[in-house]
Amino acid sequence: MVGIAVLGAGRIGKIHAASVAANPKATLVAVADPFPDAVEPLAKSLGVEAMNDCMAAISRPDVDAVVIGTPT
Repeated sequence: MVGIAVLGAGRIGKIHAASVAANPKATLVAVADPFPDAVEPLAKSLGVEAMNDCMAAISRPDVDAVVIGTPT
């Protein structure tokens, strides 16, 4: 099982987070976004931790891969 963190809770972050959560070979462990109003509802809906610090999210020991869905 691959532990994945999604960075970004906007439109594309929501799509990627839902895709990871639905994948039987992956575990969505966190969603990170500096805007609490964006990340908290998304993380709650997927049953994962909401984080406001992206560096802390990718530094977690249970994160094996990162999906980046942040603005350019």
